[in-house]
Amino acid sequence: MKKSVIFGIILIAFLILPFVQASDLISNLKVYEVNHTIEMISGDSSSATIKVDNTAQLQLPEQYASNGYRIPNYAKVGDLRFIVTKAYSNNIWINVTLLIGFEKKFYVNSTLEDYIVTFTADGINHTIEFVSADNEHATIKVDNLDQKEIKEQLSEPYSLTSFSSIPGIKAIVTNAFGGGFAYGATVLIFYEKNFSMGCTENWTCTDWNSCNNGQQTRICTDYNNCGTTSNKPSESQSCGTGTNGNGPSPSPLCSNECNASGDKTCFNSSYYKTCGNYDADSCLEWGSPIICPVGPTGRICDKGECVFPAPIPPNQTKECEQISLRENNKYCDSQYKWKTQKIDSSSCDNNFECKNNLCLEGICGGNKKPLNLAYYFLGAVVIVILIIIIFFIFRRPK
Repeated sequence: MKKSVIFGIILIAFLILPFVQASDLISNLKVYEVNHTIEMISGDSSSATIKVDNTAQLQLPEQYASNGYRIPNYAKVGDLRFIVTKAYSNNIWINVTLLIGFEKKFYVNSTLEDYIVTFTADGINHTIEFVSADNEHATIKVDNLDQKEIKEQLSEPYSLTSFSSIPGIKAIVTNAFGGGFAYGATVLIFYEKNFSMGCTENWTCTDWNSCNNGQQTRICTDYNNCGTTSNKPSESQSCGTGTNGNGPSPSPLCSNECNASGDKTCFNSSYYKTCGNYDADSCLEWGSPIICPVGPTGRICDKGECVFPAPIPPNQTKECEQISLRENNKYCDSQYKWKTQKIDSSSCDNNFECKNNLCLEGICGGNKKPLNLAYYFLGAVVIVILIIIIFFIFRRPK
């Protein structure tokens, strides 16, 4: 019986291990007994696009602490509030820091005590306790660890108050009052979520060495350290024998991949590439894909330029209202038609076409597969070790 239980546990662990991976693209919030899902759709160096509860899609500009923070109507969904404090893209990684928050009105008098709110952010429980207030300040305590008096801010732009014991939690007091037997405050409570996605290989190669026995070699390095070799150039080639009396002569070292520096071409419907000399040789090649900035209706690449989609002909009706909108495992394409989202390993042009919201190098899921294989390999190694240990335990003489 003991053996069956042990082997059953090992088998279950082996099956679930590859799937125990934290998502870098989704955040889960539970507040006021309601579950919310916030998903990063795309980002560039000045903005980020998120989807809230798989319905509302928001494009949010990056904001800076030096200028203060604003929360316009388009950054609000019900009780939720959103601020992008960092949006970074270097054509390799897209990295976005998002503040996800909600509004809470605290009020205490002789008959009513509404002074605590709890929420769960990505599986971590937090408690915000309203301690006291006057007509200019409110004092709150976070997770019973860090208590701060925060000055009221009646209008935008706002500054954020952080808590040293829980650095991911931020707060803004927009109203405070106190006197007599009643006091209260309106507080915006945020937690910080970092999203990151994507890696584009950036290979640079040394010059070909001298021709030796009909072969030349070189060394190519991915300066983005993606860990993949999908676009790795060849590190060996054939070479011929010269007739000028100087021994072997190499075949041509390179050839132009594009016609003129500065020319552009579409990598897919959302990315473009620019012609230039990006490596050690003297020839022109296409650079790394660059994402088109996301506009209110989504930008697409057409003939090397980022443009807004062509208007829908008058006699054609829209099935959906916004390109990239996703509902019930379908997405709105550039012709405003609903299409079924694609599974892993399917060809794709945009993140929103994929069920996992990740299109890398034209493939849904991109370079995630090596990670899954690594998990399977690790699981297999763990199982072998456990089997050996169990074997020696049960074969010991009683």
